[in-house]
Amino acid sequence: MEQLRKAKPNKMSLDQSICIQARGQDPEDQVICQDLGYQVRQAIEKLSPRQRAVLGLRAFQDLSFKSISQLLGIKEETARSNYHFALKSLRKLLEKRGMGHEV
Repeated sequence: MEQLRKAKPNKMSLDQSICIQARGQDPEDQVICQDLGYQVRQAIEKLSPRQRAVLGLRAFQDLSFKSISQLLGIKEETARSNYHFALKSLRKLLEKRGMGHEV
């Protein structure tokens, strides 16, 4: 597990990936960006533990599905499926919060 983490460093944090466009913009845009980040983090917390793990490893650590499957001890197809359902669940959760079009 430690080897996989060292092999590919964290490319970008959640806040960085959400707010990258708000840098250098006015304070109102930055507040909106921070709120969006908060809403996304809240939605991610509602995912199952495995979906959260797969999403984090794929989206924020940029690991391959093969690496994720080895790290979590699951089949590669299961990692893909968990990622797909995590994204689908996130969309639904964010749409319920009225944020489906921003993300």
